[in-house]
Amino acid sequence: MKIGGASYEEIARKGGGILNSVKRLRAATSEALKKRALAALEKFAAYGTTTVEAKSGYGLEVASELKILRLHKELAAEQPVEIVSTFLGAHVVPAEYRGKAGGAERYIQLMEQNMLPEIGENRLAEFCDVFCDRGAFPWRNPNVCCKRGGNWGLAPRMHAEQLSRTGAARLAILMRAASCDHLEQVNKGDIRALGKIGNGGDAAAGVAIFTWG
Repeated sequence: MKIGGASYEEIARKGGGILNSVKRLRAATSEALKKRALAALEKFAAYGTTTVEAKSGYGLEVASELKILRLHKELAAEQPVEIVSTFLGAHVVPAEYRGKAGGAERYIQLMEQNMLPEIGENRLAEFCDVFCDRGAFPWRNPNVCCKRGGNWGLAPRMHAEQLSRTGAARLAILMRAASCDHLEQVNKGDIRALGKIGNGGDAAAGVAIFTWG
């Protein structure tokens, strides 16, 4: 569908995208996921990759998010490629919370009370990432999510300005995020602000720009 010209949001409306991946991941066993991951890591190593970042964010429920992060830790110990683990529980609002009053806030509360303590206590991740965009989480939620993650020792990251310009790139700077990813809808002012990072500016974050096919 993407090759045929469909947009990210068109794919989601037709049953693809993140929520489709969530449905499949929830149904998958840890053993099946681990087998697939090991095969991918072997290919990474064959091409000389030494370090990868692995994100959760495709479970969007307590058991499945923890399943992903525990697998990251297992895999890091069992093969030579270093795995830097990121908790992306705030990827999108899961289907069971959508269309309900306060759904996003209730899901964030679930992460705060039932995911982050386990992740922090068992050191299952180094970073806490949030998708701040149209159809994901509005501006106020990422600030809350990353602050809660910081309470458990997780450094912030931000999915920003991918589908629309929300101001998330500026929020990432204010939060001193470790990275600000995607950035497809930034304006010149955002670029200037991001350009000051690490060059005598007020922020101390790094910037990564990714576009996904």
